[in-house]
Amino acid sequence: MKRGIVILSSALIALILSGCMAAMGLDTPERQRGDGTHRVFPGTADEVRACVRAAFGMMSPDFSVSDQGDHVEAVRNVNGAVLHYKAFLSPGPAAGETDVEMLCAMFSRTKEDDIKKCERRFLSSIANTVELAHLRMASAPAVGSKATEDPKTTSRGSDVDELPAGKARTNHRSYAIVIGIENYHQKLPKANFAAHDARTMTEYLTSVLGYPEENVVTLLNENATNVALAKYFERWMPNNIENGGSVFVYYSGHGAPNPKTGDAYLVPYDGDPSFIDETGYSLKRMYTALGKLPVKEIVVALDSCFSGAGGRSVLAEGARPLVMNLQQPIASSKNMTILTASSGEQISSTYQDKGHGLFTYFMLKGIKNEDVVKKDGTLDITALFGYIKPQVSSIARKKYNNEQTPQLIVPKKN
Repeated sequence: MKRGIVILSSALIALILSGCMAAMGLDTPERQRGDGTHRVFPGTADEVRACVRAAFGMMSPDFSVSDQGDHVEAVRNVNGAVLHYKAFLSPGPAAGETDVEMLCAMFSRTKEDDIKKCERRFLSSIANTVELAHLRMASAPAVGSKATEDPKTTSRGSDVDELPAGKARTNHRSYAIVIGIENYHQKLPKANFAAHDARTMTEYLTSVLGYPEENVVTLLNENATNVALAKYFERWMPNNIENGGSVFVYYSGHGAPNPKTGDAYLVPYDGDPSFIDETGYSLKRMYTALGKLPVKEIVVALDSCFSGAGGRSVLAEGARPLVMNLQQPIASSKNMTILTASSGEQISSTYQDKGHGLFTYFMLKGIKNEDVVKKDGTLDITALFGYIKPQVSSIARKKYNNEQTPQLIVPKKN
């Protein structure tokens, strides 16, 4: 009798302990923080929750995503096997932080190592989405800001700033990096309207061409540093882009040449033309990174110039302008198309009356008014260029007494 009571008491104690451990989240190894299934993100629970949902959508369009209160659940049916992915949200260790625990419920035969990889992969995707949300917030103009703006370079709005009606179907395999640098850390001339160019381009991509917002990185001014460009071209894109997708890259800002090598460089926010090798981001480096992506199409649009002769280009003090060969870095590319605002010896102008770069204005106007958007949301680049080139050349010559001839560099055929 006593022995039975002891056994029953032991069982009750074990049951109670088991319940307490479950309540505290200590009943399974997956709940332990040291195994990589947890990560703390900056932001309130609602902010992070929105990013979690966006990350699920980015990882797979086949997910059925629902909010279950304490967690966000994504369900996916693969050949009749239903997979469950759950992201549990709880307060982080400090105020304004949220802890996310990722659990991948996969096939029963799935190895534990593969499940851990799945969980870490989703956490990385959530981290990227949270970072993009913060970048968008940082680049957005402050509400009620009273900062004094230069009336000569402040956009007053134009016809292309009003988005066209209609939207292409969402293409979850379309990705873009959009860069606009108007003000520089060094004492460089302003690249007038460059930030507005980039903001408007992002709106066209997401609201007109069907790019998912979470697939578009927009870097403005101080967010577009040398490190940031390297990070997104060389790490974010390879980590996120799916096979067979498409990539669009847009840059509005200063370019610069290396007088010694003749290489062309984007000038980041912290770039210095006198040390362009160390502080710039070369077109050759960018094209190399893009060329490694397993995609079917890459389009690069550059509203910049690289001769150092003026306009949207800068030059180290004491150096002379160069005639650049902009085609050389992509001679071997098979899937990359480049649109440039001008040829290698020319300068790229701004369109003062419209509040945009001259090239960007007519690019947006072409997308809005000309029949250059295909049914799948992709651009007919040849038709778009056919519209841009004569418009830009005409306005540059008549209004600014300047020769500016946009260039189209197409993939080399074997």
